[in-house]
Amino acid sequence: MPHPTQPCALLFCGEQHLDVAQALARLCEQAGLAVHLCTEGLAQSEAVFQRIRQSGQQPVLVVHGSGTLLHRSALASTAADFESTWRSVCFAGAVIGQQAMKAMLPRGKGTLIFLGHASATERLNGAAAFGAASAGLRSLAQSMARESGPKGLHVAHVLMHGDMQGLQRPLARDVAAACWQLHQQDPSTWTHELDLRPGLCPA
Repeated sequence: MPHPTQPCALLFCGEQHLDVAQALARLCEQAGLAVHLCTEGLAQSEAVFQRIRQSGQQPVLVVHGSGTLLHRSALASTAADFESTWRSVCFAGAVIGQQAMKAMLPRGKGTLIFLGHASATERLNGAAAFGAASAGLRSLAQSMARESGPKGLHVAHVLMHGDMQGLQRPLARDVAAACWQLHQQDPSTWTHELDLRPGLCPA
């Protein structure tokens, strides 16, 4: 009889999403998932997936929350600003998302969540490079959802707002709970894009 695989969650995050990732890790552990909290960034992502495969674990939830909000206008931004921000937000999402698809699609189930930013859909003054990278990540999530949804993989994009970068702990728990609810959704009513904003944030 083949040995059953251990379901696990892979949470890729930068410092600004660490509280959310830690709160989500606790929810995953309570549900019996092995948890891998990865703060090394894109450079270590491939090694993380390989280590998971070798350990006999099976990802059922992958979250990408990297990228730093760079406050700099289009005129003041350098070419290096645009490139580094794109790499940490959009390119990292593409690499991690592709690895997640390869890991979960053969089983026909799983959840891939991108923690994005509201600047993907609305103007954020003084953050040109970050807004462009966030819009790219949103388009990537939509493409992956169209490709993977019919094959059983739930791809979701979460819009977070400026004040939600570097969250206070109670709010981080609420964001983590929203991500867990996305993972728990039935395929008949999957949410693709979730706009999370504090109650005092203007609509």
